[in-house]
Amino acid sequence: MQLTIDNKLRLLTGKPIIIDNFGEVKPLTLSQIIDIGYINYLHYVKIFTFKKEQFMENPPEELTVFDFLMMAEDPLVEKMMKEALEVILQEQITIVKEKMIIAVGSTSEDLRFITRLNYDDLCHVIQLQNYFKSVENNTEISVSNSKAKEIQEKLKRTREEVKRIKSRENDDSTDLFDIISAISVKGNISKDELLNYTIFEIYDKYKRLIHIDQYETGISAMMQGAKNVKLKHWSTKINS
Repeated sequence: MQLTIDNKLRLLTGKPIIIDNFGEVKPLTLSQIIDIGYINYLHYVKIFTFKKEQFMENPPEELTVFDFLMMAEDPLVEKMMKEALEVILQEQITIVKEKMIIAVGSTSEDLRFITRLNYDDLCHVIQLQNYFKSVENNTEISVSNSKAKEIQEKLKRTREEVKRIKSRENDDSTDLFDIISAISVKGNISKDELLNYTIFEIYDKYKRLIHIDQYETGISAMMQGAKNVKLKHWSTKINS
């Protein structure tokens, strides 16, 4: 899926991104994520980062991640996918394995389908909306310190995965709490306003504030006689 300027603007303003042959994928707001629980939400989003190699060594080229998920015999896989999609899409989900489709919606009028043809695009959009991928260079961003494990182990030990993600709360690295606090103060945004922001909007604002601070520091250094200061205006393109 090509990341067009229109899609970038949709990410920046919290609007849904439209996937061909599927429809809108609407990002959740901070308020919605708090109600779900951020750690639980992060766990659900990570499901959409799975790769074929986590299912099988040297997987056949013709098979997709969606194929592996739909063909999995472990009932936990279906339960995991249903829960994750219902949380992310905020819609009723029905998995029809024998037809290799996932129905989204509760009535025949609003029904749409996830298939092997649009699942990768769906994953791509979910990762972008939640800053698991960089918009600037479209590469993956690490949001967790835990190493990727074999997919079977992930599916059978979901509680351990959640605990492992929770362990980040006890380290000294910057987490979402610190980022929200920083942009609330430095960006002069009320916490009530932030409740309507999406994850993408929060991280984008945070990165821009960092660049503003770097620019102002550079200007200050130059005014005090510093030499060879590489100055780039804060409004220019951010390269992650």
